[in-house]
Amino acid sequence: MAYLKTKIANKYLIKQAQMTSFIILKIIKNIMKYGKFDKFYNILIKGAKKAVYHLQKTHGIKINLIKLLISTISYLGPFCDLKTIRASGRRVQVPAPFRGQRKVMVSVKFFVDGIFSCAKKYGFNIIRAIKEELILLYFKKTTSEAFQKKQDFIKSLFYNEKHLRFLKGL
Repeated sequence: MAYLKTKIANKYLIKQAQMTSFIILKIIKNIMKYGKFDKFYNILIKGAKKAVYHLQKTHGIKINLIKLLISTISYLGPFCDLKTIRASGRRVQVPAPFRGQRKVMVSVKFFVDGIFSCAKKYGFNIIRAIKEELILLYFKKTTSEAFQKKQDFIKSLFYNEKHLRFLKGL
């Protein structure tokens, strides 16, 4: 965490330094397979810089690299998770709100899964896949692979909605 605070957060965004470093650390740990932290840190930053440059060049939008990452991660955050409770002698899963840290971790997982799925589906390298996902998520497009992962998660949440009739008496 200290490495990220000195390398990124203090340089770009002082107010939310801890949140920024937490998000970037989670993204890198999810992308990283064999412990090459610096390599994947550079891949993430290169992809995000290309996305910022593309937004500035084509659309005239001036946005900070860290603000872009934070806005996309907050957009991907689901609103609830399943919690198991016991009602009428059976276990029932009901929607429950997320804690802040868990929400970030789940949205980072959607983002990383979307990156790898975009790279596999379209044959992009990882840097270009990061750029494409960030641009699509900045404009809140539903064609993004990460957004599709979020939608699948939300559909699976309300799959057991018919069992919620047991909770009326509680």
